[in-house]
Order: sequence, then structure tokens, then C-alpha cells
Amino acid sequence: MRSGIMFILISILMNGCNPIGQANREAERQQAVQDNLKQIDNELRRASATSGNKSAAQSTSEFTHTITTETEYYTTGPQQGRPADGKLAADTAVNIVRQAGSYTLIETPDGVQAYVTSDAVKPR
Repeated sequence: MRSGIMFILISILMNGCNPIGQANREAERQQAVQDNLKQIDNELRRASATSGNKSAAQSTSEFTHTITTETEYYTTGPQQGRPADGKLAADTAVNIVRQAGSYTLIETPDGVQAYVTSDAVKPR
């Protein structure tokens, strides 16, 4: 009886430590990660295409505001501790997405959403 129980326990332990079983589980895990990454990539592409189509379909005349002078913009937030992501030319048509203190989140005709100083934006 004791040897039977010992045999069962040893079998369980051996199967749990089976390198082939571990390799299969690792391969399955890696496949699941790859599948998730593909799904995320597809969703990002779909979202990018959708926002690109919306911006492309919107004509400049539909934009309600304009940039008064050449202005630096920040795409990830109104941080001053790093260089600007770019500059918008004076008279660039924009829409206001939301106010953020002394900064305004705007969208340009080519789909760029960025923060600019609020005093650089005026109604058209």
C-alpha cells in the first residue's frame, strides 16, 4: 500500500516536472502572446485607418479655429520639460478638442492631435 502511494506521488511529481510538458506549455504561451499581439496590431491599424479617413474627409472650411502665430506643439501632453514635437504654421486651421489649463488640445486637418498654448488659438 505504501509503495503504491509512493509510486503515485513519484509519478505525479515526474509528470509535473516533465521537460516535454513544460516545453509544450511554453510553446502554447508564446503562441497566445503572438496571437494577442496580432490582435492588438490589427485593432491599432483599424483605429488609425478610421481616424485617418475622418480627418481626410473633413475639409479645412469645417475647422472652427486657427493658429495665430507659428506655435510649438506637444502630442502627449503640455510638458515643458522636453523639446516640442513640432511646430504649426500661422493660419493653420484647427478644431478645439478640449481646454487643458493654459494649453488647448487641438486637431489639425491632417489628423494631428496636439497641445498648443491657448493664446495661440483664435476663432476663424
